[in-house]
Amino acid sequence: MSKIFVMLAIMPNYNHLYYFYEVAKFGSISQAAKHLNLSQPSLSIQIKTLEEQIGVKLLEKKGRNIVLTEKGEKLFAQCSRMFPSTQEILTRIDDKEKVRSIKIAI
Repeated sequence: MSKIFVMLAIMPNYNHLYYFYEVAKFGSISQAAKHLNLSQPSLSIQIKTLEEQIGVKLLEKKGRNIVLTEKGEKLFAQCSRMFPSTQEILTRIDDKEKVRSIKIAI
């Protein structure tokens, strides 16, 4: 198997990473689900799928709370840099589109 294929096979889904990021940020699957307009069971499945994909436990339940594992904290730190940067890129693209669409009539 080629090196690239192996890397792609273990590369997590972007949406799964984003869902994990939101759950970690809110500290709650149900609150993150509301924010993302997803059902709580659906979001739980997405997080479990991510954990299975990368072979690492990211979250632990402590009573009603969600706690990040050590690996979860490391991933959250990376996601905390990645997703705000992505949002900034999208905002800048959107702002440029708005500027291009301004029309001035005399």
